[in-house]
Amino acid sequence: MSDSKKIFIPAAVFIAAEAAAWVSVQFTDGNIQTAICYSSVLCALAFSSYLLFINARGLSTVAGILFTAFADFCLVVLSPSPRVIAMLFFSVAQLCYAVRLALSESDKKAVRYHIIARGSAALVLELAMLAVLGSSADALTVITMFYFANLAVSLFIAFFREKNILFQIGLLCFILCDIFVGLGVLISDYITVSETSFLYKITHTGINIIWFFYIPSQTLISLSILKNSKRTKINN
Repeated sequence: MSDSKKIFIPAAVFIAAEAAAWVSVQFTDGNIQTAICYSSVLCALAFSSYLLFINARGLSTVAGILFTAFADFCLVVLSPSPRVIAMLFFSVAQLCYAVRLALSESDKKAVRYHIIARGSAALVLELAMLAVLGSSADALTVITMFYFANLAVSLFIAFFREKNILFQIGLLCFILCDIFVGLGVLISDYITVSETSFLYKITHTGINIIWFFYIPSQTLISLSILKNSKRTKINN
């Protein structure tokens, strides 16, 4: 089998499977929906791992998807969900993507700017969280702010430095998913809003808005390995 077929056929099957999961999750619930959701994550891990196996591409990206799968196992499969552990795994996944973006830089000074930007964003979000929640802040909110800061900075760097459109849109879908997750947790655990409020309405829509964004995010991040950075061809 030619190299192009080794990639094209599995990629086509992967995209079809993820598209089917993306549609199916909107029409199912309970254990069936849980199985579809987590299977879509495992499918992304399997495809990205396959790419790593056949041409040694995407090590840091595959590591990020692996830790994402660990996090989703905690949130989607386990009950009750160990959310703090899940957010730790998500944070490690974002650090893996930070490594990918750093390795795509040819200028070492740019990597220092990456680190400064991540530290500054994390500090600002942590302080904002403490100002809003006060004594209600806990380990989950601290870890979540660190995670979200890294995801936001990765999205910014991806759009302005790496220029891989699949990775860019994948991270954008990731952050949109997390915004809705965060709003849902905020409303259920930390603040009280009325059912007529805007926040309540956008978090209680007729569709599964979280997985509407989440499945495409993992699909596109996996596919982004195929479009390697010109500067880094092994570790992105």
